[in-house]
Amino acid sequence: MSMFNKLPVGVKDLLKRAGSPDQSIALAAQYDFAKAIELPISEALLAQDIVNGIYQTVNLTNGESLEYPMDILNPGDEDDFMAYVNPGHGRIPERQVEADYVILRTYMVANSIDTTLRVVRDSNWDILGRMIEIMKAGFVRRINIDGWHTILASGASRNTIIYDSAATAGVMSRRLISLLEIEMRRQGGKFTTLKNRKVTHLYLSPEAKHDIYNWTITEIDDVTRRDLYMLQSSGGVSKLLNLFLVDLNEFGVGEEHNDYFTVSLGQALPGSKVEIVVGLDLSNPSFIMPVRENLVINNDQFLHRNQKVGFYGWLEGGFAALDNRDVLVGAL
Repeated sequence: MSMFNKLPVGVKDLLKRAGSPDQSIALAAQYDFAKAIELPISEALLAQDIVNGIYQTVNLTNGESLEYPMDILNPGDEDDFMAYVNPGHGRIPERQVEADYVILRTYMVANSIDTTLRVVRDSNWDILGRMIEIMKAGFVRRINIDGWHTILASGASRNTIIYDSAATAGVMSRRLISLLEIEMRRQGGKFTTLKNRKVTHLYLSPEAKHDIYNWTITEIDDVTRRDLYMLQSSGGVSKLLNLFLVDLNEFGVGEEHNDYFTVSLGQALPGSKVEIVVGLDLSNPSFIMPVRENLVINNDQFLHRNQKVGFYGWLEGGFAALDNRDVLVGAL
């Protein structure tokens, strides 16, 4: 339905009251509106898929510290903890382990939006609803940026970029996916049964995803190709064998995440490659979003003297990638 369709009587009445020159009437209507949309926006912002299902939300109480112990088993140390043959008598020796801790910090994220009483009072469409949509989009963009910057920085810290030297620059090859899957396993652990890593989700540009659709019959069979198209057309996430393919507009040549990795993080792409893809292992709980204070939205009571109406809000949260072995960057 178009936002310019005729408003229901109740909504139009709310707009008139919110834009009233009478301060007591205007502020009461604006407060009711702010509280009415606070919960829906909060649920949208803090849903598990706000950064494509990557982060787990951890709600904190005031004063609660968020400490996470790091993994006590590192790749290459598996033999130090292997069981041994006991001769049948004698005391079994102790095997003491310790782990470093990381303390996660939270920070305030705030946003606001304002307009004049006259615009709200005379509007023939739900301008308050549109204002809140724009305000929500600002929160969502901030959360998505911070969440992905955390992931990209974690990937850069590995000092490893996987690429297919035989593929044309800018073209997604089947071998690149194979190399990412193999490298994630090899660097994740020495033995198969000890918390080995695997690529469960591959994040890439729309162009790279459509390269996969255009693979020849020697790279992908027709049944798999049909399944990819069927999932895409139904609005689902495309899946290649056991690997989820998630295309994001922020990936690609000259796009936001690509530039953040190469310019802000100073990572040079090898072999004349031009864009990145990111493989994640989401089977491990490595990506955490601590939330100390949920979203609060209020109407600004001090704008009425200036013939304005405004809303503001904030939340306190943060992001952490606890183990960079669950992130692997590739280049094409």
